Amino acid sequence: MPQPIGAGSSSVTIPPVHISGDAAPAPSPPRASSPPSVTAPPPSVQSLVKAHDSATAPRSCVAEGVTAAYGALEVVGAAGATVLGAALGPLGVAVGLASLSAVSYDEGQKLRALYNCAKE
Repeated sequence: MPQPIGAGSSSVTIPPVHISGDAAPAPSPPRASSPPSVTAPPPSVQSLVKAHDSATAPRSCVAEGVTAAYGALEVVGAAGATVLGAALGPLGVAVGLASLSAVSYDEGQKLRALYNCAKE
């Protein structure tokens, strides 16, 4: 009987053939993981205003105090003019009281500005 072809020779191995779709997907590279982060809710408007108010320097009220002091001298001068106007009679007293009233009103506004500054 004839011998089959390749019967006496060494065995031949054929590498496997992979058809697209048959092959397993390549493993993905390892991912770096980070610890979970906790995000704080956005700050409220009130907390922002409080933070801003605490960060600002206290206001100096020196200018308001000087203005109020000069205004007090104006009131003293207007009162003196009213007394001197009494020598001219009723018309002098009326003019003196009108000027004293206007200067006193102005001084009141200056004192209110000083008070508001000191209150802040």
